[in-house]
Amino acid sequence: MCIHRPDNILAFLNLIDISCPTRESPMMVYALHLIELHGRALPLFISHENHQNPEESPYCGDVVYAFGHHERRHKGSICALAFTAISPRKLMHEDICTLALNKTASLTVIPFHRKWAVDGTVESEDFELRGSDDREALFYAKRMAKSRTSGIGLSMVNFKPMVCEASDEGKKRDSEVLNEFTNVGGGEMVYVEEVVKDGAETELIVGEMVGEFDLIIVGRHWGVEFPQTLGLKGWSELPEMGVIGDILSSSDLKGRASVLVVQQQKTTA
Repeated sequence: MCIHRPDNILAFLNLIDISCPTRESPMMVYALHLIELHGRALPLFISHENHQNPEESPYCGDVVYAFGHHERRHKGSICALAFTAISPRKLMHEDICTLALNKTASLTVIPFHRKWAVDGTVESEDFELRGSDDREALFYAKRMAKSRTSGIGLSMVNFKPMVCEASDEGKKRDSEVLNEFTNVGGGEMVYVEEVVKDGAETELIVGEMVGEFDLIIVGRHWGVEFPQTLGLKGWSELPEMGVIGDILSSSDLKGRASVLVVQQQKTTA
């Protein structure tokens, strides 16, 4: 979990909680506080394994304390380690990738520079395979909904084209994922199919959904044109969010839902 600003901390702690960590299915959390390097010759990478407050920045102490306190609250189900990386902005991605690879992280969470304001508007904090990202997003959402006592409801909205051009292998994998979804158990589960002819219809439905949920999880799958998103790519302001993520980040939408964009790491054998 990569932390840039103080308000990232609470959002990430909430994300941990709704991910349903248990003693049977614990979570290892690495909190990486990223600080831009100013006026120093060499970057620094600090490990706070004993939850000690570093002297380099008072804010680092907030990160160390918050995640250490959360670990103690969920003893046995969460293990949290905090790190601080002080480096030039253009090199921050190297610290993120290095830590993720060294720790063999299953998921890397990075905050976006836009967020919902109190009045529901969007404000800025700073100036292959078909549907693989969507499946990855669904796998994580399923984990959140497994607990029978969390009170978390999960709704899956499947946008289907009027004419399906997916390969037989793609259809088979999608079918497997959908079957797994219906057998999750736990909290309230809702499955909805929306048949759309193009991106305009998808955008309309997504815009109507934004006020109904607290958290919306979407796959990124940028660079691949689907019938469901046809015509939307050319209007995207934020390609790093993917087509649907871009819609949900639009300043034209009115809502308070948080958005988590998931991208599957492509590896080679």
